[in-house]
Amino acid sequence: MIDTVSGRTLQVSRDGRAGPYLIVQYGQITAVQEALKRANISFWADENAISMSGGPSQSVINFSKHANADEIQRVLDQAN
Repeated sequence: MIDTVSGRTLQVSRDGRAGPYLIVQYGQITAVQEALKRANISFWADENAISMSGGPSQSVINFSKHANADEIQRVLDQAN
């Protein structure tokens, strides 16, 4: 899946202490959530979206500490 602002592939961050996470443009959150649900990947999304320096609003999708970041990345890479 491509980030609508940067034009780059969405990347699962692996540096979270609680588990992998994904920062996604607020306008894409529904599509990302649907792709994750179809793949039966558990997640929770922050209720608040933030904007840094007046940029587009972004949300964080969190995954459990034991989630397989490579599997999540494959799902995102295959999503349209």
